[in-house]
Amino acid sequence: SDGHLVILCPEVPKGQMEILVHSRSHQVTYLQGSPLVEEDLERALAAHCEKVILLADILCDDSQAEDSGTILRAMAIRKYLSLKPQSSAIPIILELRRPGSRHHFQSSAFGGDGDDSNIICIDEIRLNLIAKSCLCPGFCTMISNLVMSSSAEINEHQPSHPWLQEYAAGCGLEIYRTKLSNKYRKKTFTEVAADVYRNCNNVTLFALEVQDRGRTKIIINPARHVIEIKADQEVWVFVLADDQDSANALSDEDKVSQRLDKLKQPMN
Repeated sequence: SDGHLVILCPEVPKGQMEILVHSRSHQVTYLQGSPLVEEDLERALAAHCEKVILLADILCDDSQAEDSGTILRAMAIRKYLSLKPQSSAIPIILELRRPGSRHHFQSSAFGGDGDDSNIICIDEIRLNLIAKSCLCPGFCTMISNLVMSSSAEINEHQPSHPWLQEYAAGCGLEIYRTKLSNKYRKKTFTEVAADVYRNCNNVTLFALEVQDRGRTKIIINPARHVIEIKADQEVWVFVLADDQDSANALSDEDKVSQRLDKLKQPMN
């Protein structure tokens, strides 16, 4: 929410994209152009960005041609960034349609082992979700509800099964990233998660963001990990919550202090 998004696209914005650009004009800049043109990359200030994300056209009939175009754009951007001081390490995230297309980029001069690029294959994710759903029925539905805004309503005047009530309550939850309060310093991840679950309204802590050799990693449920928060450091976590305001309860210093003080009080 603190960053600024620059969209570079050959076409004029239409429909939902036009609505997004106008409603988020303070956070979104739309430029008509192509990443294959160096002047357009200059206009987009590509050499000063945090990361580059290349999205595929999922409605395109020819997935192989679409992946080839995405790979060419990624190679053009990587070549451009490699010629700029202090910009060669900017990560590039590619969205490809076919798993086999991954090797075409990785075997190129700009996609070797030393390239800081992440490749997301849509078909690969889809097949993995289907396989997981065979082992754990409902897994695909759970992931879909977490990454998409959805809601489910139940008629209160008609009896319903407990699982249906739980499903309806969980549909409103989404994944949010929020900063962890300094008051949780020296506590284990399990202790923090337990406090959040008991005292924060419908919020569940499940992952921690860490820095490892200059790379950002997300660790799910590092139970015995002790939270170390230095004076000049911020620790970010991932939670399931109804909205961003509910998730931010973990970063409110006063509310966290009140909850921890209650835990220290002796039981009568």
